[in-house]
Amino acid sequence: MQNDENWESEIDWSKRTSVVGGPVFYEFIKTQALPTLDEGIQALEAAKAVCEDKMRRWGAIAERAGKLAECFASLTECDDFMTMIRDFDEKTTEMFKGEAIPTLGGWLRLGKRFTDAMRDGSSVPTKYTSELAGINRDIANATAVRDVFRAYISASDDDYRLRCAPERCRMRVFRDFSKDVGDIAEAGARVNFVTMPDFLNGVGEALKVIIEVGNRMQGICRRAKKDIKRHGSAFWSKLDAWNAMRRAV
Repeated sequence: MQNDENWESEIDWSKRTSVVGGPVFYEFIKTQALPTLDEGIQALEAAKAVCEDKMRRWGAIAERAGKLAECFASLTECDDFMTMIRDFDEKTTEMFKGEAIPTLGGWLRLGKRFTDAMRDGSSVPTKYTSELAGINRDIANATAVRDVFRAYISASDDDYRLRCAPERCRMRVFRDFSKDVGDIAEAGARVNFVTMPDFLNGVGEALKVIIEVGNRMQGICRRAKKDIKRHGSAFWSKLDAWNAMRRAV
């Protein structure tokens, strides 16, 4: 590569044979696992929106029920009003003697219970709250997994770019690579293997391999930075020092 400015465009990716997990594994993550994650997260986001809309609607109902409950309270706590209701019910019961008819007093008691339930805590809002918490957990987990896979692809590409880069460009590519492995470690710490969403079944073992190698590689990058600080640009002269460290993975 004679032109350092265009060296990346001249990389022959077909010659890359060394990648963590192997070429087939790399292609699986890039072409299958990541698209599946994108679709799964999109579906979870849609489910979250539906759940939040239900909670919003229920909140509006609860607010109105609260106002209605205040009306029921102001009525049922008024002695004159309740005396009038009892007189009315006694007269209608006498008028329809022998017939099972609803009373205003009974309607008030039932209506108060319904409005109190809507205002204070039926199982409906509790169900939505629990459902939303589960969706948010799955989104966080799936996003962490996707972040690991994206960083793995980027780290794999930067690892090869580093091998192909002209000497004066290697430090810049190394910084990119170091960030990638740091991203793997950070995202990996957010993954909860116990509560993995169903659509991620089958990727757990691959994920563990990536996180484990990423953590080890992060330590190697720290060692490389110390050597670079001691030796300067000479560290990158033949890639021997880097390759020796890299073989430890």
